[in-house]
Amino acid sequence: MGTVPMAATGFSMLADTIEYGEWKTGMRTEGLVYSAGSFGSKACSVKEQHLSSGLIILIPYKLDKEYPQIIEDLKNSKKCLITS
Repeated sequence: MGTVPMAATGFSMLADTIEYGEWKTGMRTEGLVYSAGSFGSKACSVKEQHLSSGLIILIPYKLDKEYPQIIEDLKNSKKCLITS
């Protein structure tokens, strides 16, 4: 529930940006603005996921005794990020 108002506000501001850009320049760059907004949203989402999984690895979390496969998968995904 906490991210819904943010997402709705963000995409409505993109529409306002498109309208302002058309008013200011006379060109409507709708596709460019929406694709940049979508890319930025996805890039931030990936960054948040990697940050949270990295914190789970660094913090002495007691997950490894109950679910050892999760910790192993996180370590393997971290190796993939470093090598690629």
